[in-house]
Amino acid sequence: CGRPSILVPFPHATGDHQTANAKAFVDAGAAAMIRDANIEKELYAALMELMADCPRRVAMAERARSQARPDAAIRIVDILEELVR
Repeated sequence: CGRPSILVPFPHATGDHQTANAKAFVDAGAAAMIRDANIEKELYAALMELMADCPRRVAMAERARSQARPDAAIRIVDILEELVR
């Protein structure tokens, strides 16, 4: 969607995959991440910091857009069809 975000991965997800997924966006500069255990202490400050920094929001949005895979569903179907053959 090309929007900056603050991600809070579910800490009990199998294999902590949500943290790994969030980290990929953080590493790309497309998002910030807060651990669930720290949400009460850190979320407000993170929101205020992001809201006060328009250039950062714009950059995060551009980087988020660069991570998009709008054809993902079609690619998955193509792979599945190939596996069936």
